[in-house]
Amino acid sequence: MKPVGDQRGIKITATVEPGLKVSGNRDSLTEAFLNIIENGLKYNREHGLLEVSAVSNGRNAVVTIRDTGVGIKNEDRERIFDRFYRSDTARNEEGTGLGLSISRTIIEAHGGDIAVESELGKGSTFTVVLPASGKA
Repeated sequence: MKPVGDQRGIKITATVEPGLKVSGNRDSLTEAFLNIIENGLKYNREHGLLEVSAVSNGRNAVVTIRDTGVGIKNEDRERIFDRFYRSDTARNEEGTGLGLSISRTIIEAHGGDIAVESELGKGSTFTVVLPASGKA
């Protein structure tokens, strides 16, 4: 995703706890995280920041994806994981409204959970919690 970020001057950082592992389908989990990261780039501001971190909290791997984008209205936060739902901001961009729904389905199928916190004009933070499978 770095070339996409570079086109808009968005700095992407990634911090992953050494040896952190989860069990699951690599392709599906990659798709889930790419959907979230793509949104973090698409709805970010020029010269913004996208931070990805993954740490263990004991039994789980906690992945946080934080952007400095437009943010999500309170009334939209409840629905962004619904199939085909698109907020007013999202309607101005390409897409089908399926990405976050697909991400949630994949994450839940792996025994995980996804949540979002957001502030208009300041950005959003998506937190994914997946069962950890130990250290590498």
